[in-house]
Amino acid sequence: VDVISALGGVEGILEHSLFKGTAFPTWEGLFWEKACLQNGTRLLRADGSEVLVEDVQEGDQLLGPDGTSRTASKIVRGEERLYRIKTHEGLEDLVCTHNHILSMYKERSGSERAHSPSADLSLTDSHERVDVTVDDFVRLPQQEQQKYQLFRSTASVRHERPFTSKLDTTLLRINSIELEDEPTKWSGFVVDKDSLYLRHDYLVLHNSGFEESMKNKRL
Repeated sequence: VDVISALGGVEGILEHSLFKGTAFPTWEGLFWEKACLQNGTRLLRADGSEVLVEDVQEGDQLLGPDGTSRTASKIVRGEERLYRIKTHEGLEDLVCTHNHILSMYKERSGSERAHSPSADLSLTDSHERVDVTVDDFVRLPQQEQQKYQLFRSTASVRHERPFTSKLDTTLLRINSIELEDEPTKWSGFVVDKDSLYLRHDYLVLHNSGFEESMKNKRL
């Protein structure tokens, strides 16, 4: 069974003595995951300007992949060894914590468009949208990893005002993912709506906070 079901579901968690003995205001606190990005990572504000991840403050408005704003909250910071992810397309490396949630497209079985360089967000005939933690991804066999790709929205909308509400998607193949030797400072936060926001180059990122994949963890 999954972790949440094993504890009797949300209602069971709220009544559980272990929860009542904590200082968490909500049940998600039991599964809090501070999944974050390396300090120095540049993000996009809702107005199109850039902000470093460590400079994001409570209430800041960031840009989401649909062109609308996302409100940041629950700021977290720390330091640990991070994973460095490189893409075949030569995009800036993504450097993040081991439990960071990667928003990706996964190749559908038997797809005739398996190696297509791009796909439309609303037309995912060849791929499906999935969220996978770095930990889970690195445990996959290499052949299975090749079915997963990061994605970003079309950079040509960068200077448009207002931002378009519908952005095309470019798939990005992962070339390598390696754990860094030295600890690095990181920062993270939660955003509202779909939990997604954009890096400065329109790479789609998932926020910190409650790890959604916890629902799929088994006991």
